[in-house]
This record gives sequence, C-alpha cells and structure tokens, in this order.
Amino acid sequence: MLQPALLQPAQTPSLRHAGVAPPATYGRLMSATRNAVENALAHATHRLPNAEAGAREVAGYMRFLHYGASHLHTLLQLAEVRNDHATQLVEKLANTDDESPTGGQWYEAATLLGAAHDLLTTHLTGVGVPRTPEAEDILAGPDALPSCIEVAKLISASVDGSHELLHQASRAQQGRPDKLIATRTFYRFHQLSHTVSLCARAALWDLTNLAHDLPQSRLAGLRSAVDLNTPSPPTFATSIGALRLLRQYSHAQARGLAPASPASLRDLALLGMRLTDPAAAPPEHQEHGTPLDRLVRAHLADHLAEAHKAWSIASHELASSVQGLTKAPGACGTAVHQLLDADLTPKLRRTLASMLPRMGVEAAVTIQLLAERADLVTLQRPALKTRHEWRPILPEHAASIADHFSAAARATRHASATLASVEAPSARPEARPMGTTIRLERRRQLRQ
Repeated sequence: MLQPALLQPAQTPSLRHAGVAPPATYGRLMSATRNAVENALAHATHRLPNAEAGAREVAGYMRFLHYGASHLHTLLQLAEVRNDHATQLVEKLANTDDESPTGGQWYEAATLLGAAHDLLTTHLTGVGVPRTPEAEDILAGPDALPSCIEVAKLISASVDGSHELLHQASRAQQGRPDKLIATRTFYRFHQLSHTVSLCARAALWDLTNLAHDLPQSRLAGLRSAVDLNTPSPPTFATSIGALRLLRQYSHAQARGLAPASPASLRDLALLGMRLTDPAAAPPEHQEHGTPLDRLVRAHLADHLAEAHKAWSIASHELASSVQGLTKAPGACGTAVHQLLDADLTPKLRRTLASMLPRMGVEAAVTIQLLAERADLVTLQRPALKTRHEWRPILPEHAASIADHFSAAARATRHASATLASVEAPSARPEARPMGTTIRLERRRQLRQ
C-alpha cells in the first residue's frame, strides 16, 4: 500500500465542491487524478517562479510515475495480463521515486493516484489476492483491463508533457551557483522519458486490442473495503452501509476468516424473511395494469411466498435446538438489526435482493464449516444413558441445514429477478384489443 493515510481523499482540494465531500470511490479518485494531471501539464507551460518550485515539480512528477507503475502492476496482475511492453514500462518506472516532494501540481496528482491505489488494495491481501466479495466480482479478471488502459494513458500523457516541465525547471535555476537539479539528472530524465514513451505507446496498443470487445469497467463505483477488525462499535450513516458490512462478514465467515454463530445465521434468515414477505411487496402502479403486468405480479407473489417459506425453514432450528460454541462479532448483529428496523426503500430492496442469494450460499458453506469444527451442538441422548448431553450435530444434520439455506438462496434469486422486472418494467408496446388489430390489418389490405 502506498499511502494508507489517504483513505479519506475527500480532504483534498480537488474533490471538494459546494462544501460537500463526495463518497470516496475509485472512479472519483481517478477522475480527480486526470484533472490534476491536466493542471500539472498546463502549469508546466508557464515560467516557474524560482528554482525551488522547479525542484518540487520534478520531484512530484517522479513520484507520480512511481505510483503509476505500482498501480499499473497491480491492475495487470488482477487482469491476468502478460504483456512484454507493459512489463517493461513498469520496470522502467519502478525506481523513479528518488526524492520526497513537499508540494506542487504533480505532487497533488501523485497523492490522488496513491489514494486510488490504496482504496483498491484494501480489497486485496498482502500478495494481491482478492479478499472481499467486491474484489471477486469486479477486480479479478477482464474487468480490470480497461483500468490498465486508463493508467497507461495517464503515464503516457505525463511523459509526453514532461519536456516542458524539465525545460522550465532548468530555466528557473539558471544563474544560480548551487544547482538544485544537476545537469546529469536532466540528461537522465530526458533519456528515461524517451524510453518510457515508447514502452507506454506499445503497451497502450496491445492493451487496447485486448480490451476491444470487453464491456466498460465496473471499478468506478468501488469503495474501500470495510474493516472487520476495528474494536470500536460500528455506526452506519445509511442502511446500505450496514448491508456492506454484513456482506463482508458473510464473505469472511464462509472462508473461515471471521467467527460465526447460529444466532448470526438465524438473523440473516430473518432478514431474508423480511425481504421476501409478500405483504411487503412493492405496490402496484395503475399505469402498469395490463394483463401481462398482472401476470408478472402473480409470479412475483408466488416467488416471494416460496422464498419466504424457505427462509423460515432455514431459521427454524438455529439458535434454538441447534446451539453454537462460537460467537459472531457484535458488529454483525448491529448491522442486521439496523436492516431489520430500517424502512424498506426501493433502493434498499434492490440491493438486498441482489446480495441475499449469494449470502445464503455463503451461509450454507459457513454451516458446513462450523459442523466440521464441531462448533454446532444439539441435545442428544447417548446410548445407555438417562440424560441428554450437548454433542456436535451429525454430518447429515449439518447438510440438511445447509440445504435449507441453499434452497432459500435459489428461491430468492428467482424472486429478485421477478422483482426487478416489476420495479423497472421493460419498454413494451401498449396492448390493443383484438378487434383493433383486425381492423388495422383490413385497412392495410385495402390500401394494398
């Protein structure tokens, strides 16, 4: 990670507007980086006030190239791209950060790019492996390739515009006996710029051809991963924030990276019951009262009832006859209770419907994991004994509970697909009475 202190990039001047700090997303940080690069390139066309300003700009420029190489290397690994020109570009820029800049236009661009890199790496392990559900969905694979092209374009544009910067920096220290930037350093910078420019152009050509038929990247809305190890009690500004934390816990519990309990899994089932409650379905609009819309809503009612029953069955035994020897973090319960008490707005309903199927599958995996560790127990009466004892549940019992969550996930997936068609109906022609269609066909025949 480059700059962990920059995970609150709303403090930078480039992201302020009207006194409101926008959410720190990867897309906003990269947009601010592009603007900062354009400002730095435009600033380099004017005469610098003194030699110190020139030294700051050159140091910030080298810092930007170093950060760009690190970020491009991470994106190339995520996209699983093996390209000689892109590899040479990263290697050429790996050791460019020789000094520590203290300000300037290029320093701001480097700071923003470092913040975007840090935001992305919060979703990765120390060896670059995705560790969050967002990372597995949108970081690994071809989705990272358009971002590789974006970073390569920024590097190419900055290198092509560096000649003006070096010229202005050299001009600013003319007549000074003490040269802040040595002549041999300018020569090395010019040689590096020429080599890097060729590598960047070749890498852009190759990466653009690879991404020719790929859809637009989904990294723009990526936010920093939720920290599951914070000791302070969580506070959620919105219900979506609570849902992000719950999804992160579900993902970590299914991989054995966070403790789970039957109570936490039961709470998840209660959340599924609330979403799929037929009585809480979105109201029907009068403008969509065609027979086809009524048929779709009838299918929605059937799917919701099926999913609601499946979640009810999944929650039946947990935390009652089936107890656990482990305890889930308190933040997990806080997030669930906030979601259970929150207003089920259309946005929250859509987000829940998209996340619950996967969380149900992960809950089934968590059940199997807890059973393998003998952390799920029930009251059983051993042979030749008169008292019941708490003993680990049998593998068949654990498989049955896991199957209930898997069935609930499948039913919710069908219900969420129908719910999406109800809340955002596709454009379809208005239904006409059959007699109108026959009359129109007769008029067409008479005109012919």
